[in-house]
Amino acid sequence: MRTTRPRLVVVQVLILALFGTLLVRLWYLQMASGDTYREQAADNAVEDVIVQPQRGLIVDAMGRPLAASRSSWVVSVDRTKLGDLTESEQRQVLHRLADTLGMRYADVFGRSRMCGEPGAPQPPQCWNGSPYQPVPVAEDVPQDVAIAIQERSEDYPAVQATQQSVRAYPQPFGVNAAHLLGYLTPITANEYDRALADDDATLNAGSLVGRAGLERSYDRYLRGVPGQRGVEVDSLGRTIGAGPVTPPRPGDTLVTSIDARVQAIAERQLANAIHVARGTTDPVTGRNY
Repeated sequence: MRTTRPRLVVVQVLILALFGTLLVRLWYLQMASGDTYREQAADNAVEDVIVQPQRGLIVDAMGRPLAASRSSWVVSVDRTKLGDLTESEQRQVLHRLADTLGMRYADVFGRSRMCGEPGAPQPPQCWNGSPYQPVPVAEDVPQDVAIAIQERSEDYPAVQATQQSVRAYPQPFGVNAAHLLGYLTPITANEYDRALADDDATLNAGSLVGRAGLERSYDRYLRGVPGQRGVEVDSLGRTIGAGPVTPPRPGDTLVTSIDARVQAIAERQLANAIHVARGTTDPVTGRNY
């Protein structure tokens, strides 16, 4: 009996010490470090979404738009989040997405692959842009389909549907001027790395970059500055509210010396001259030009 009592005292002391330690730890977490953990929890609940700016207009000397922008619902796949899923889960998500979009699974799968990686189709079916940005797999998606994907985000992990600004070429008077205007393609990984090194705020992983003509020569002025929108999400990634918004700054308007009416007439005359020449026999060779 005398031997048991000291042991009980030791056990009681140990239990009281454990409870004391837990109480002190609880006080530390809730009182001393509570604000810090609350800030971290708030940061984890808000997802920052890049808002792409509207690219600047290219107009002729009379103000007629030669290159403009329009809004389009775009469905994209985040390759980083998709890589966190098992291969079976990836196939299920892409199959479900293909059925929703009315596309073939092979097309959705191919568009989500980086060009050059195993299993990727040949360009332009594969993705040749930056590996850091969500890969667009469908554009001009009907609004009801895009909203359905947004509302059922738990069924479409790694998939996002957003309204984006896409390039359009109105062709006043039927003018083409493709050699003058140029074209756009997604930013490459090397260009994105250089932008980060140069602290260039006008470029991000989802930017489109001019590759020829006026789109390339005046790209820095046309592309604008991206904005940012905070989205509050729950543990399943579902949107539950809106956070702070930094609006994007649109690109500048480029006024050219081109007259769309004169350019259209010149293009039609050139096309007619080529058509006539191809049907005319060369007296030297005896063949058509």
